[in-house]
Amino acid sequence: MLSSLFANLMCKVCKTSSFRVVLGGRYGLSHKIKVECDVCKQLETETYTSQRMTKSDGTLRKTFDINMRVAQAFLGFGKGYLALEIFCMYTNMHLMSGRIFNRYKKFLLDSITYSSTKIIQKVRNKIRKEYGISYTHEFADIAVSFDGTWLTRGHTSQIGVGCVIDILTGYVIDYEVMSKHCTKCEYAKTNLGEKSAEYSIWYDGHKTSCSINHIGTSGAMEMAAAYKLWSRCEKMGLQQFFQTVMQKHLNI
Repeated sequence: MLSSLFANLMCKVCKTSSFRVVLGGRYGLSHKIKVECDVCKQLETETYTSQRMTKSDGTLRKTFDINMRVAQAFLGFGKGYLALEIFCMYTNMHLMSGRIFNRYKKFLLDSITYSSTKIIQKVRNKIRKEYGISYTHEFADIAVSFDGTWLTRGHTSQIGVGCVIDILTGYVIDYEVMSKHCTKCEYAKTNLGEKSAEYSIWYDGHKTSCSINHIGTSGAMEMAAAYKLWSRCEKMGLQQFFQTVMQKHLNI
């Protein structure tokens, strides 16, 4: 189909109208395409179907924009590599490897964590300004409320989130994600065997980065998140008042 776009162009070398489009290497969902003469094999031009991502200094990364966007989209749907595999199968598209997909997941996690940290810090600075709190004060009292939510309905969700909300501005000033699930642990249990010595050795190196930070019922995630948030409130210089209504809500 693409070759027809160049069918009437003349080659500068052999003076024939015989350009064709050749697909080169595959990089996930991105392809390298070349326009060359079918007679003398003269390369006219080449490019990628997706642009490469750039670093903060302007240099190009090895990652392609389309691959990153697809990984982010499926993660945003709450789906993972298996769903992407099914999608590519039905659309007859080349699939990136699971290792590459996980690399994109790690990149997205690091980027979102960095951005959210910067945003939260700006929010806290703005709250200080709204309350008229000087930066020379080590601690400051502010009025807040607390609420929790879960990824799925009911009290069977594997993931929950607790948020501390400033009453004056309505900004979320801190949050805690509680998880009862770790994808890497599930893969390791399946491939190595949960009771095996190999799994024990693997878990010793993995436990510091394991996603699971809550053991217990899903309903108890809200209380666990509140405890963690109020335990560290003094570290950010904003001593929070626990509202009576929230004490009743959490039964503490």
